[in-house]
Amino acid sequence: MKDLNPQQTDANNPFQVLLQQLTGSKAEKPRLKTPGNVWRKTHRLEIEQEVSRQAQAAGIPKNKVAPLREKIASKLYNELDDTEKQAWAQRAKEEHDLAMEKWKEEVNGSPSRAPADLQR
Repeated sequence: MKDLNPQQTDANNPFQVLLQQLTGSKAEKPRLKTPGNVWRKTHRLEIEQEVSRQAQAAGIPKNKVAPLREKIASKLYNELDDTEKQAWAQRAKEEHDLAMEKWKEEVNGSPSRAPADLQR
């Protein structure tokens, strides 16, 4: 225990694990979302309407529509032209960059002294 460095940001470092538990920060780095998943968040209504229409037409029960939803979302995203897909890829990258900044601040920054954060 004496040779452990509390400044080391390794996930196996017990000091970092304890700090993350006390501050409520995330232990894992945020992952880059696929452009299709970022697009999908903003087009939920369109996707759900198509899922409902096709599920009713095919007689698919509600507990079996997940694969159909995935298929429809992929189909609708793939129908976009290349410039739109590039724009969604850029947006996914920007969201990831913001999440990484926040994560680095949580991991490397000092613990918050705000009363609400101390009670988490």
